[in-house]
Amino acid sequence: MSSETPSPAQLDAVVAELREIKRSNNVVEQYLRAVNLRDDTASKRAMDTFLRQLLKEPRYADPRRLEHYAFKVFSENGEDGTLQEIFRRIGSTNKRFVEFGVSAGNQCNTHFLLYLGWSGLWMEANVDCINFIKRTFSAALDQGVVALRHTLVTTENINDLIASAGMSGEIDLLSVDIDSNDWHVCKAIQVVIPRVIVIEYNGSFPPPVEWIMPLNHPSPGGMCFGASLSAMEKMLSQKGYSLVGTDIAGVNAFFVRSDLIEGRFAQVGDVGALYNLPRYGLGAGFPTGHQAHAAWTPSFRPLAGIVPGAKP
Repeated sequence: MSSETPSPAQLDAVVAELREIKRSNNVVEQYLRAVNLRDDTASKRAMDTFLRQLLKEPRYADPRRLEHYAFKVFSENGEDGTLQEIFRRIGSTNKRFVEFGVSAGNQCNTHFLLYLGWSGLWMEANVDCINFIKRTFSAALDQGVVALRHTLVTTENINDLIASAGMSGEIDLLSVDIDSNDWHVCKAIQVVIPRVIVIEYNGSFPPPVEWIMPLNHPSPGGMCFGASLSAMEKMLSQKGYSLVGTDIAGVNAFFVRSDLIEGRFAQVGDVGALYNLPRYGLGAGFPTGHQAHAAWTPSFRPLAGIVPGAKP
C-alpha cells in the first residue's frame, strides 16, 4: 500500500465520488424510509382487513376479477400477482418485456419476471435511479438479461429506443409508467406488438370522462398526468386491445390483445365495471413476505412455470 499523502486533486476526486454515491442512494433511501413507515404491523393488519372486506362487495363477486389475484414480491400495487394470473390464463411466448419509467428497478412491474426467466428492456430518465440500477442490477445487465437505456422517452424516440435493444414484433409484456405522456407514447408504439399492456391511468377522472394530459405539458403533477381510464380504453381498443381489469388501488389498468381473450376474463371492456377509484397508498396492504431483496442475481435460478396468485 502506498504511504504517499494524497494530493488535493486526489482528495477532491474522492469527495466528488462520495457525493455522487450519496446522491445516487438518496432516492432509494427515501423509498426505504417510506416503506418502513408503512410497514408497522398494526397498519398492515388494518389495510389487510380493509382489502378483504372490500373484495366482498358485489361488484367483485366474479372469481375472474383480477383484483382477487394481486400480490407483491417487488411491485408497488400487487402487479406481480395480477400479471402472473393474466399469463396463467393466456400463456406466454418469448417472455420478453419492455418497461419504461422503471424508477430504481427494485419496485417495477417486471423485476419479479426476471426470476421467472424473462428478459427485456428497461428505460428511465432519472440519473440517480440509473446509477442505482447499474450498481444493483449489474449481473442482469452484464449477462444481457436486461438492456438499460438512460433516456427521456418521447413519442418521437420510443420506437427507435425499443428497436435499439433488438426488439420487434410480438413480445409478451409492455409496462408504461412515466406520469406524464403515457397515453401519447403508448399510442405511438409500433415496433412491438405486446400481448399484454399494463399502464397507469388517472383515476381522478372516472368513466365516462375521456381526459388526456396535453402532450409535453410543462408542469405535470397532481391531477395533471396520463389519461383517464376511458381515454386509455378508447385508444388501446383502436390498437386491438381489450381492458380486462384494474388494480384495486386505482393505479394500473391491464389490457390483453383482443384475440387472446376467449372468455378468460370478467366484464371485458366494461370501463365502468372495471374502474377502481384512486386508493393511493393501499399497496402496503397487498400480500407480501419479508422485505424484498434489491436485485436479481445469477445465484437465483429462474422458477419453473407460473407462480399462481392466491386469493386473499
